[in-house]
Amino acid sequence: MSVDRGAPAVLAVTTFGTAQHAQQAVDRIRAANERVRSATEAGEPYRAAGHDLLGRVRESDGR
Repeated sequence: MSVDRGAPAVLAVTTFGTAQHAQQAVDRIRAANERVRSATEAGEPYRAAGHDLLGRVRESDGR
């Protein structure tokens, strides 16, 4: 099964798909997040997969 990119598709496969398809989607997201690295305007480095940033994302969506 090919998972289209985007939050609605990921939500659908992780909610209604098989465990294998859900894990594949999660693995692709984690791999993409590992590649995202940059710096804030103040020059502080960050990674999309960093625990601090992931914690803020979870807080913002109510988890």
